[in-house]
Amino acid sequence: MHGASTNSNLNDLLLNLPGMVYRCRNERGWSFLFAGEGCRELTGHAAAELVSGTYNYADLIHPDDRERVWNQVQAAVKAGRRFAVIYRIVSADGVEKLVWEQGGLIDDPGAGASVLEGFITDISSLSTSGLLQEHGRQHARIQRLNRLYEMLTAVNEMLVRAEDEETLFRLACELVVDKGGFSVALIGRHGEDVPGFRTDAVSVREDVIAQAGSADPGLGSLLTAICPLLTIETIEKGRWNVCTNILENNSYAAWHSDAKKYKLHSEASFPLFCREKVAGVLCVFSAESWHFEEDEVKLLSQLAGDISYALNVLARERERAVVERTLEENEVRYHGLFEQSSDAVFLVARDSGRIIECNLAACRLYGYERRELMALADTDISIDPDGTRKIADRGQAFVPLSWHKRKNGERFPVEIKQSFFEWQGSPVYIATVRDIAERIQREEQQRRQYDFLKGILNALPFRVCIIDKDYRVLYANPAMQADLGMHTAGQRCYDYYHGRSSPCPWCKNDEVFSGNVVNWEWQNHVTGLTYAVFEMPFTAMDGIPAKIEILQDITHQKQLQKELLQAQKMESVGRLAGGIAHDFNNLLQAIIGFGEMVREELEADDPRRGDMDQILHAADRAATLTRQILLFSRRQIAEFVVINVNEAILNLVKIIGRVLGEGIRLDSRLDADLPAVKGDSGQIEQVLLNLAINARDAMPNGGDLLISTMSLNLSAVEAAAMPEARPGKFVCISVKDTGSGIPSSAIERIFEPFFTTKSAGQGSGMGLAVVYGIVKEHNGWISVLSEEEQGTVFNVFLPVLSEADGGSGDGSGSAEAKLAPARGRGQRIMVVEDQDSISAVLKRVLPSYGYRVFFARDAQEGRHVFKQFEGAFDMLLIDVVLPDGNGVDLAVELMQNNNGIKVLLTSGYMDDKARLPEIRRRNWNFIEKPYEMSRLLTVIDQIFAAE
Repeated sequence: MHGASTNSNLNDLLLNLPGMVYRCRNERGWSFLFAGEGCRELTGHAAAELVSGTYNYADLIHPDDRERVWNQVQAAVKAGRRFAVIYRIVSADGVEKLVWEQGGLIDDPGAGASVLEGFITDISSLSTSGLLQEHGRQHARIQRLNRLYEMLTAVNEMLVRAEDEETLFRLACELVVDKGGFSVALIGRHGEDVPGFRTDAVSVREDVIAQAGSADPGLGSLLTAICPLLTIETIEKGRWNVCTNILENNSYAAWHSDAKKYKLHSEASFPLFCREKVAGVLCVFSAESWHFEEDEVKLLSQLAGDISYALNVLARERERAVVERTLEENEVRYHGLFEQSSDAVFLVARDSGRIIECNLAACRLYGYERRELMALADTDISIDPDGTRKIADRGQAFVPLSWHKRKNGERFPVEIKQSFFEWQGSPVYIATVRDIAERIQREEQQRRQYDFLKGILNALPFRVCIIDKDYRVLYANPAMQADLGMHTAGQRCYDYYHGRSSPCPWCKNDEVFSGNVVNWEWQNHVTGLTYAVFEMPFTAMDGIPAKIEILQDITHQKQLQKELLQAQKMESVGRLAGGIAHDFNNLLQAIIGFGEMVREELEADDPRRGDMDQILHAADRAATLTRQILLFSRRQIAEFVVINVNEAILNLVKIIGRVLGEGIRLDSRLDADLPAVKGDSGQIEQVLLNLAINARDAMPNGGDLLISTMSLNLSAVEAAAMPEARPGKFVCISVKDTGSGIPSSAIERIFEPFFTTKSAGQGSGMGLAVVYGIVKEHNGWISVLSEEEQGTVFNVFLPVLSEADGGSGDGSGSAEAKLAPARGRGQRIMVVEDQDSISAVLKRVLPSYGYRVFFARDAQEGRHVFKQFEGAFDMLLIDVVLPDGNGVDLAVELMQNNNGIKVLLTSGYMDDKARLPEIRRRNWNFIEKPYEMSRLLTVIDQIFAAE
């Protein structure tokens, strides 16, 4: 009776978790064998619809996620491990939900196939802290139910030992307080037809025959006053009654101060029945307001029912004693009572075991006629004859389980209660036998269900522990033990988990035990894992103040968040840098163009010529800075060829040596078997040079600089431990110095443009930004390890050239021939340029070199000019980015009317707007802004010379 009730409540608790427990066949449709009550809220379908096959669960999974979920689950099953997966489902009303599922394969031969069981919950809107709080509340609720379960178990065991009502009531009250965790429990009698019970419902205190929880006389006086008000309704209506908050109930205003003093904050009263009448009242007091939830009330009602059952048993025992005493005197009356029992009853000779008498219920139970049974002995109906005789010899009054057999040989379990006495001068005993086959089957089913539900709880991915006010670990669930190790009861958490001799400085005990719910983050410095921690106070068993602590591993989420923020920041800065560089290139183009014209018009000895040289030199430096910005933003033109990194390093050693100066020792350790990479050799050299200069500035008093190379084959596990890394084969270039190191506060910003730790005037802050941009352009990544005064190591990772790349060459790019510009022969050039300053330069330069030039500001005007002159042009010089279109599209359009025309495109953009891949595919010429006029003339001359 007790086990069924408790498991039922535990089943209700777990089936009403914020999600759905399930069991299903491990097949494509995932047909359900069982679905919890959370099914409808989660999917919109009733559990019966999934179990009956009206719908398969696989049909509810979002089509885009269905194959992935199947593969992940099957991979886990094949590996013999549990699985956890996040995906989308579409509910019955068409709403898309994000759910989390965890489960595993179980052995269920009856299902006819491999079976999965687990737990699914909606995580679309529930925050991590909210999920933790709900599970914490449910866990505390389970703890309370477990205490009541233990109380009921103890009460059931006690019922067998109680020989009278007073002993029954006293032990019951003590168990309610000791096992149930309640403040006070008392039982009062009622009903004149029950021996020792009074009829005056108001004089409850005088009728209290059992009480536990306090021996304070003051409490007794308080109960004398309060109890009549609490119990009258229970007695009159014959049902339980609950006062959820005594301190807020005006009916008890006169006793509020005493109730607060003795911590009597809530109370529940339950009627005790004997022979279907109210025979007494059980009153239970709690120190917590609003304590009695539906589950507690059900279990306490069960307790009252068990006590009532015991009252009836004791009453029947008294009646049985009367029957036994009067058997010799009134055999007719004896047989009447004998036959009225619904259980099988035997009168047996104790010495021989011969059945003297039996009732009709015994005949029905064993399948014999009365005369057949009375011809048998007690051993003839028992599977264990020797055990049966030993029980009779010992005079054992109660046999909880024995096995008997029917006339047809069928075995069945029984419970036996026996009374031994003298009858007609001979020792006999009466045996009351009850078939308990259904009860055993029910208890077994409940046990299996309990194990199933307990397995689901253990599968939840939260680390849970319970710690008391003195920092002692009272409990840790399997997930906690797997992460932080097994604990020994009574160990201090700061000693066992943190290796400290005193409480941790970050501990939240004081805040939690002040009654607050606390959410915070904690990093385990031994494992490096970061946890979201949820703590709340509660009362453990035996009323011990404690806290429940729930931890969720958020290490991966924190790392992803950090990487995402860094990537977004660098991408934003890169876009800004690219846009600025484009506009600046146009300005520099005008400065350089006009500057060159002015310089050429000045005499060689004109002092202003030197001034103009300085202007052009400054413009050249500005152009260099612009190229660095484009390198950082990955918008610079790169010519990728096969590169031998070792050769690039050896070619730069002499140059780097001169840059480093005296006092710095340069060494190199190069992997002789280093594989080739594909990249821009000039940009790779720029990376090495910038890192060397950065190292030099970190060693003003001299030091050592080591450049080394090696090849790596990163596994998935190794790559996961390194930010931005990925599995595969890579070349690693390491630049290590013995300089002053980088402050930890600056590590995350060193690759930002214009950020520098150097003094004013000692650096532009672009060196490492350029390095970062180049490495990203080469599909690699860079890491830095540094400690102040301990030096710095930069590691550059570049992907190894694969066979699919089909790269060839010796790694050296072809330099553009530097030829003196020749004069034109009157070729007609149409220029489409939206910058008036640049057009003004070209109007003066190109005609002076023998070219006839026609101008347009945008694509529309370009079409008009082209049509006006019927396409009679020898070359199109077009800016790629125009106010009303793209120069590439304009060139394609105009060439349809003159496919022999030459095309020269130009732009200050190096991103997708420049459309460089398409320009190269069409084998068109391109010149990057800003350019010198002499270079432009040379390129034009080379294009016409190619005819």
